[in-house]
Amino acid sequence: MLILLQWIFFHFAFLFPVAHGQCTETTLEECWRANTIPGYNLAGEGFDVTTLKRKGAYVISMDDFENSVNDTCILCRNPLLGGQRQWLPQAIGGWQVFPKCTMSLSSVLYESSTDLAEALSSSIQNDWSIGLGVKKVSINAVVAGSQSQLSQFAMKKSMQDRFSFVTHEVVCKQYRYHIRGQPTLKPQFVERLRSLPKIYNNQTHTQYDSLINIYGTHYIQQVELGGRVHAVTALRTCEISLDQLSDHEVKECLGMEASMNLFGFFSNSASERCNTIKQNFLSNRNFSARFSDRKMEVIGGDISLHTDLFFSNSKTQKSFRSWVSNLSSLPDIISYSLVPLHELIPDTEPTRKHLQRAITDYILKRAVAKQCLHCPPGGQFRQNTRCKCECQPTSQSTSSCCSRRRGLSSLSVTIHLSKDLQGDLTSAPDCYVKVFIGAKMRRTRTIMNQNNPKWNETLDFGDLMLTPELQLRVEVWDKDIIWDDLLGSCWRSIIATAKDRKERCYFRHGYLYFSFKATCSHQLSGPYCRDYTPARN
Repeated sequence: MLILLQWIFFHFAFLFPVAHGQCTETTLEECWRANTIPGYNLAGEGFDVTTLKRKGAYVISMDDFENSVNDTCILCRNPLLGGQRQWLPQAIGGWQVFPKCTMSLSSVLYESSTDLAEALSSSIQNDWSIGLGVKKVSINAVVAGSQSQLSQFAMKKSMQDRFSFVTHEVVCKQYRYHIRGQPTLKPQFVERLRSLPKIYNNQTHTQYDSLINIYGTHYIQQVELGGRVHAVTALRTCEISLDQLSDHEVKECLGMEASMNLFGFFSNSASERCNTIKQNFLSNRNFSARFSDRKMEVIGGDISLHTDLFFSNSKTQKSFRSWVSNLSSLPDIISYSLVPLHELIPDTEPTRKHLQRAITDYILKRAVAKQCLHCPPGGQFRQNTRCKCECQPTSQSTSSCCSRRRGLSSLSVTIHLSKDLQGDLTSAPDCYVKVFIGAKMRRTRTIMNQNNPKWNETLDFGDLMLTPELQLRVEVWDKDIIWDDLLGSCWRSIIATAKDRKERCYFRHGYLYFSFKATCSHQLSGPYCRDYTPARN
């Protein structure tokens, strides 16, 4: 279901391999004169797995570089910053540098907001749910990342219409480290743990909730640092279909524009296809301008440079290079491993299992049900999915339950009756009615020997493409042995209406009373069914 396409265009190459063993034990005086490694305090922090956000409150002491046993410290050489020697906190182990930053633009199409929400938690490297019991959550719920900004953006969109989502992402990894075993805890966190009640129930849960509100559900145990630009573009599934496009084509062409803006070149075959689509369907507008319902998240680098790093055209390359140049000194977390907070409490303490229960309850309460719009009449959710509709293709709708083209409608004409018609001098007319719309013709049955015939007959014209030029012609005829006589006719313009349009056609003798109704195809509106209407429950 997920289609991954990567363009690898851009390399930042240095002479150094991945750095191992660059750290040495030295005197405290040398560490006092040095700076810390970049991002030294990005692990050891409390983390809320439901929002994928750091809490800003630390559970591990990340500021201490002194080894109190022998009054030494650790200095590490950083090849990304000119070989500077920087001190390493005692809590950190396994520090590595990745001088070769291979930049690639990845693009993924997600068919629903829930698919996207589940994918957003992929930056968590380990199984964050171990020991929490949240595996019992229904498959129709999203837990990790359910409250994240990008996830909330997508889920809000999905309650407004049927959407698919395209993500574009660039990642640069530059550092990695982990928290050593049995690290020193922050005194404030230890004090909070000691103040927890010895039992967890309806009367005491507020104290546990307070701790979770401050420190989150987990702490960050291992990190990879660098930078990431992540954009999510919302695509109205059926509106794209009406424009004779596919969401796969839009994904590919948005990626082409982003890669051109970032790196200055792209796939020639993709360029030819996308330029043809722009000319034929977008009036030569850029895809990023036509499909601009977008949320962007930038991690790492200089925050003041965080503009639209994918689609701001002439400014993009300069902004992007400036952003990359800051990553070695201003990295942020691009992937991480998490450990539940209760794991920091000794097994012998009763509050360990109670905090575990409190964290589980918090996560389950904030899990988001896989909500989505109902399928249109005749549609059903695709097997093994919750939010992707499937229909039997018809002349009006596609297998994705979208109208095939703008202007598409169905039309029926009801011939009710005539009054005071005159036929031959010797008898009342034998009447029937013909209705013409373009090349289509329908006729009623013949009612014999009646000046005031009553048909009450509905003529179905099926699918019809509405245009301002299209008209309906009604003719009343008298059937004779040799040739039929036209008793009268009239023309009417056709527009889509919510109710039957009632008409009278006046002739030289008498009149015809009839009605007709043009109904727009699914998710189309306006007088000629040219306007797109979002799906609603």
